[in-house]
Amino acid sequence: MIIGIHTNKLKDKDLKNTKSFIELLKQSRIDCLISDSLKNDLKNLDCYDEKSKLDILAVFGGDGTILRAVPDAVKYDIPILGINLGSLGFLNEIGDLSLPKIVDLVKEKKYNIKQRFLLQTNIGKKISLALNDIVVKNSNSKISNVISLETYIDSVLIDKFISDGIIISTPTGSTAYSLSAGGPILSPDLNVLVITPICPHSLHNRPIVVPDDKIIKIKLITENAAVFADGQFLCSLTKDEYIVIEKSKKTCKFLSFNDESFYVKLLTKLNSWTNIK
Repeated sequence: MIIGIHTNKLKDKDLKNTKSFIELLKQSRIDCLISDSLKNDLKNLDCYDEKSKLDILAVFGGDGTILRAVPDAVKYDIPILGINLGSLGFLNEIGDLSLPKIVDLVKEKKYNIKQRFLLQTNIGKKISLALNDIVVKNSNSKISNVISLETYIDSVLIDKFISDGIIISTPTGSTAYSLSAGGPILSPDLNVLVITPICPHSLHNRPIVVPDDKIIKIKLITENAAVFADGQFLCSLTKDEYIVIEKSKKTCKFLSFNDESFYVKLLTKLNSWTNIK
């Protein structure tokens, strides 16, 4: 077994957790390779690349770190082992297990694989993927400027949104940006997409939930907007340009050691500041 390691160095101070994990893997005779971002900190280890036959990608950090690791996990078709060092950690599927316990379970292969579907959009000749969401929003530095977007489902115009932007989200991403913009919370096993306008200047604009086999087209009516996938900038749009968003045939896999209910996790994560038990 070979495990790849990707770490957010801002979350793991002095790489304390990463180094402990590597030592535990060595003791269990499990090989590991590191991401390029760690090569100057862990010079005694080799980096993984497209030729590496990784079995698992261990990611130390928060949900943002996991999102940045998704392209590697999808490219190598391996599951992500998310070890949460952030705050909410919705993408963390291992709970509060200790590092020694995690390594023992990995060695004994006592885990399940959960799959989450991805969104894709074609920008030029490049296909960009997103686990959480694809967002079109105002790219002007003036925060008061709104944009106008025509939104189509399977070539049928559903609405013209005058807003700060629009979010096309997977069920996985329904607890992220879409939730903050007033979108619904969805169980990650649903086969749907969510269209959520951002601060719409209207009384009737509301989030829309559609089957995941629908093709969504967003056309910019006003000047200048930007497209983001999981928070990463993809491209700029100008007047009358559009993007097409649909469900990808690829999925992202996650390692899970328990069958904790999504709703239990939801209660714990979103009410972590209260005394709710």
